[in-house]
Order: sequence, then C-alpha cells, then structure tokens
Amino acid sequence: MKSLRCLLIFTILFYIVGCASVPKKEEIRFKNYNAIVVKKFSVAPSSAYSDSSGPLLADRLVYWLRYYNAKLKFFDGVVLEGTQEVKQENILLITGEFRGYSVFYQFLDGPTGRLVKEGEIPWTDRNLKYMYVLIERSARYIANIAFSAEEGK
Repeated sequence: MKSLRCLLIFTILFYIVGCASVPKKEEIRFKNYNAIVVKKFSVAPSSAYSDSSGPLLADRLVYWLRYYNAKLKFFDGVVLEGTQEVKQENILLITGEFRGYSVFYQFLDGPTGRLVKEGEIPWTDRNLKYMYVLIERSARYIANIAFSAEEGK
C-alpha cells in the first residue's frame, strides 16, 4: 500500500512538472510564423548515409511536427515542400544536410531566406549503427526545437 501511494505521488508530480514545462504560443521561439514547410534534407557525397536518408528524415520530421502541433496548436499547417501549397505569409522553412556522420539543420525565414537558427544534432556519430534510429531521433530532436521556448524564458 505504501509503495502504491509513493507511485501515485510521483505520477502526479511528473504530470504537474510536465504540464508546467509546455510552452505557451507567446513563449515559443518561432511564434511569429503561421506555418512550417519542411524541405528534403540533402546528403553530401562524403556522407556515410544513403541518398534515401534525406527524404526519409524530412518525412519523419513532418510527422513529428504534426504530432506536436495537433497537441499544442501553434501553427496553421505543417507540410513537406512540394506536396501542398501553403498560402501563409509567415512561413518557417526547415532544411538540412547529412555530412559525414552528422546531421545539420537550419531554420530559415520563408519570405526572406534569412537564417533564424542552425545547429548540429549532437548524437549523430559512428556509434549509432542503425540509420532508421538516427533518422527517428533526429526528426524528434528538430521538432522539439521548433516547439521549444525561447532562450531565457
């Protein structure tokens, strides 16, 4: 009975902490954008990954962005470039490249093409031996950045 009570208390605490950490629309990094367009990631010739990795990562990224957006409803739409026409003015473009053993990503302002944020995914190295695991983790990582709060909040 005592262990059940402890489990219940921990579950309630995790729920409260989890709900408190969900950002509001005003707090997220890309609050000025209405839609997200994901471009297919390119694969450098020197990359250790196959040519199918780029389109596969873009597809999984769209899945995770839509998943989070269905819960949080921050953006009017999330599409893969070339599949649907986006009629929004403030579009956030997400693109990237496989280089060597790493995945690099960029968030670009749609109308101007200005770089908003870029980075390298930290765990993409030679130790991650299954490509689909790398792609799934990378897609979730980038989607989390799109829905994360601004620095300093």
